[in-house]
Amino acid sequence: TPKFGGTMLDTSLVIGTKGQWENDINYDVNIYLGENEIDFVIANTINPSLGPNTPREFKPGKYIQTEKSLNFDVSKPFDNMNLAAGLEYRNEHYEQIAGDPKSWEVGPLASQGFGIGSNGFPGLSAKSAGKAGRHSYAGYVDIEYNVSDDWLVSFALRYEDFSDFGNTTKGKLATHYSLNDEWSLRGAFATGFKAPTIGQNNVRNVTTAFNGDGDLIDRA
Repeated sequence: TPKFGGTMLDTSLVIGTKGQWENDINYDVNIYLGENEIDFVIANTINPSLGPNTPREFKPGKYIQTEKSLNFDVSKPFDNMNLAAGLEYRNEHYEQIAGDPKSWEVGPLASQGFGIGSNGFPGLSAKSAGKAGRHSYAGYVDIEYNVSDDWLVSFALRYEDFSDFGNTTKGKLATHYSLNDEWSLRGAFATGFKAPTIGQNNVRNVTTAFNGDGDLIDRA
């Protein structure tokens, strides 16, 4: 029975400052750096196509995602309203590193119908390895208005432009009404949209299947 797992390293750092200018205008500036890396391992398995020359343990590959962002937000309160706005810049990189050659190698027994790659999780092949990157810009405005002491209405609008995915404008309308000190009613309507992460947009999955000649081949 294959034993599959991995070692994950997740690091992040946030540096920022916030304060207040004249006229009660609040500001918040921050820089975020983050990286997530996972190094896979699988044991107690074989690459069937290699026959008796197969190892019993493999390192089938590694994923690394790096993110950087810069945010600038301002807000100003009024007697019964709060206004906020902000800008964001993001830069993302994704890397897929191939595993041990024997974790994805097409061995001599593949022509006889034996499976290709480490059984349970085929290794990431050299064809699957590579890097990808993108950047994005975004801006938003947010308004919160107290209709009364018990009733709050808010509206937000956000524009975002991705270098690899196009641009989008999203909106959200929400309300909150306090019935008493214990019970409240709230609801929201939003044109939800979320672009796939750089990893989701570039990951390659490999499956093993028969071709027209009856031979097993890997298909990305």
